[in-house]
Amino acid sequence: MGTVRQQIIEHLAQEAMTALDLSQAVGVSEKDVYRHLHHVEKSITGQGRTLHVTPASCSACGFTFRQR
Repeated sequence: MGTVRQQIIEHLAQEAMTALDLSQAVGVSEKDVYRHLHHVEKSITGQGRTLHVTPASCSACGFTFRQR
């Protein structure tokens, strides 16, 4: 299966996923997913790929949380 970070990379290579989706797919907390994403970004940048992060937004009013 690989490390948690390798699993995250594999899942994201297949499709866009939320942090909640990733946490359920790899079996770690959502909070831990956010911690791993910084390192995942460094790893894939070295491979010539990029990580696109869509900021969270409120489904009721559409406000975008750009600092999160």
